[in-house]
Amino acid sequence: MSTETATLRLSGVLHHEFDERSEPVFDLDPSYVGDAVRWCGHTGDDVLRRTGTTFVTMGAALLDALPGPLPETDAVLLAYDRPDLLRPEVAGCYLADRLPGSPVPFSVSGQGGCAAFTALGIAQGMLREGVAETGALFVIDQQVAAWDREPAAPDPPDASALVVFGAEGDVAVRDLTEVRTAEPGDPTPSEAVVRVRADHPGIPAVVGPELAAVLDTTDTAEGIEPAGPGAPCTGVWAAVAARWPLRAPLLLADRQPDSGRVHACVLEPAR
Repeated sequence: MSTETATLRLSGVLHHEFDERSEPVFDLDPSYVGDAVRWCGHTGDDVLRRTGTTFVTMGAALLDALPGPLPETDAVLLAYDRPDLLRPEVAGCYLADRLPGSPVPFSVSGQGGCAAFTALGIAQGMLREGVAETGALFVIDQQVAAWDREPAAPDPPDASALVVFGAEGDVAVRDLTEVRTAEPGDPTPSEAVVRVRADHPGIPAVVGPELAAVLDTTDTAEGIEPAGPGAPCTGVWAAVAARWPLRAPLLLADRQPDSGRVHACVLEPAR
């Protein structure tokens, strides 16, 4: 198989939710944390008592739930919106140590729910360049707003998804696409979705909450399932995990909150 034309494939998708937030948000030296919180404008100790779920805990739960060992792994990717809780342990290094082989860890963030789409594009490039033939993508929704003055109660649970990718697998990732929608003359998000779906007629779609919130449902509602509103990154992958093993093609899409770009891809199982 030529690496230049290699197709990224998925061999497993898992999803897990965490209702109990029992880990301290600030697991650092109290004197350092106190100075940092005051610098951000907090005056009480309530912020120091906040709890959440670490990336390490969410990643470990997924690895423990695997039905069997993964093959030698070349890369471990993390995709998220809100950052990890403040602690000295680095999630990427922990997950790389847990996985077989010597995977290189790195993260994609700052793109809302589209971070996972960007990570898949990077994984595809690594496969075609011969840099990585196997890998694990951890998609994470950590809901606690560590620095907010008066954070709203985080009703949605913390959640994580594991997407196992590589040169082998039963589901191909096809047509990773980005469509600009924020500049004059660009299509609207709804028009972008209509165009993407026109290239894949008859394929049902799952859209992330950022995109679902701005769609004109009169043009796009048929065949579209919105992902959970409280899961910006993991919502579409929860839908994939619920359908796994995938028996029919599925289109995934979401929108970057800042740039307005619509990201999409099609998951196509082997016939």
